[in-house]
Amino acid sequence: MIFKKKLLICSLIAALHFTAIHCRPKVTFPEFNSTAWIKDSFACQNVRSKMLPELKKIRRQLRGLAISQLMGVLGKPDSEALLAGNERIYYYYLQPGTQCQNKQELSGANKLTVRFNALEQVSEVLFEQPVP
Repeated sequence: MIFKKKLLICSLIAALHFTAIHCRPKVTFPEFNSTAWIKDSFACQNVRSKMLPELKKIRRQLRGLAISQLMGVLGKPDSEALLAGNERIYYYYLQPGTQCQNKQELSGANKLTVRFNALEQVSEVLFEQPVP
């Protein structure tokens, strides 16, 4: 009987944890056109480079967002890396480059680098090359 109660309590805790992590409210930034950003996959249409002033305004507000919330704002990353300790890095190109011809290889074109911690929350948002 005690085992069943412990199992039930553990199951409830796991369900609450899953809900807390994955059921986050959608985040929007009125000054940032997410639709235009997402449509310019790999920055090949050169739309993202024109959106840099708006991106700079919201960059700090992206920290702390869950992966699903960030993807609601910036869409699927152009590339990603999985590091030790379950940390992730998402890359979003900011300008056209060789990635427009070969999407499988990382290009030297400037990228927005978004680092996630082990809790799948944004911990850093950096430009790979400084943006004036």
